[in-house]
Amino acid sequence: MLNLSSDEERRYFVDQFWQRRDPTPGTVENEFKNEHYRRLGFVSRFASRSGVAGWKTDRGRIYIVYGPPDEIESHPAGDRQSGAPPSETWLYRLIEGVGNNVGMEFVDRDWTGEFHMTKDPHTANGAYIR
Repeated sequence: MLNLSSDEERRYFVDQFWQRRDPTPGTVENEFKNEHYRRLGFVSRFASRSGVAGWKTDRGRIYIVYGPPDEIESHPAGDRQSGAPPSETWLYRLIEGVGNNVGMEFVDRDWTGEFHMTKDPHTANGAYIR
């Protein structure tokens, strides 16, 4: 897309991008595109922190790509006595191309409300199986 020289070429590229992903071609609605924008809207409200857009956060990116987790184990207050910071573990029963029962852990190490992924589902050792 960066090599395209006109706005018309870029518009055509974007239109083709969404058309290729439409699960029901030939219908008016593109469910994939609508779901993508629904997820963007959700993470804008849910994951935005300290001037950082929700889609730029670890939890926001994971939500946009994989959708809502099947389960969330949340420890929003952490445990100051033991030193355990706030954390969340998201469990997905199935992620195509990644595996079954994939857990992703997010930790707010600085107690600021900014959760960072501690396990990456794209690496061999990143995602863990419950």
